[in-house]
Amino acid sequence: MANVNPLKLEFDSNGDPSGIAEFQTGDTVDSSSLNITSLDLTSLSATNITVAVDLGVSATIKTNTSSITVSSCPVPPPWSFVEVTADDGANSASPYYFASGSTQSTTEIDAGHITWDSTESYFTLANAGYYEFEMQGSIVVGSSPTDVTTSIVQTDGLGGIEVEKIDKLQRIRTNIDPHDIMIKWVGYCAADNYTCKLDGDNTVLMNKGSTFTCKRIN
Repeated sequence: MANVNPLKLEFDSNGDPSGIAEFQTGDTVDSSSLNITSLDLTSLSATNITVAVDLGVSATIKTNTSSITVSSCPVPPPWSFVEVTADDGANSASPYYFASGSTQSTTEIDAGHITWDSTESYFTLANAGYYEFEMQGSIVVGSSPTDVTTSIVQTDGLGGIEVEKIDKLQRIRTNIDPHDIMIKWVGYCAADNYTCKLDGDNTVLMNKGSTFTCKRIN
């Protein structure tokens, strides 16, 4: 790739550009010699380009791009949100994954990057990176007291190999009222499946209004 250093864009007496500079991936520019009054990025398609420009107060930047890739993380970053919409899911003392058996709804941005699998009850991440997981749940237990452990796990499916990222114990002392539970984890994830697991020493039912979110953050 050729280096362009320095570069100056010329303008005629009417303020219109009299020349066009073309850049390729890997080109570098001495910004101290770069004089731009208008920058149009509507046809910019190359990736891995870094541009640092000091524009005047009257300068304008025009772009109609809907997303930009910075390193390997899309901008805006993808996310997936799952909501339990009925009290009809698993009611078990055996471990189960978030929303298992429940009627649910999903909202996703860039589903090709993060996808909720409603059959397996886990998020599938297509790309490695840093992610945030947050589960806000409402549960009812069959008897009291009941110890309920929630955890964020990397998994190949319930009953298979799991790598625990974080766990949290909560002791429920009444089985009459619903109880809020919550767990959150941020960290590096390989491209794989991730979910929230619930494990109680008595039956645990996840209620309507429970939510689980996965966000790519870097």
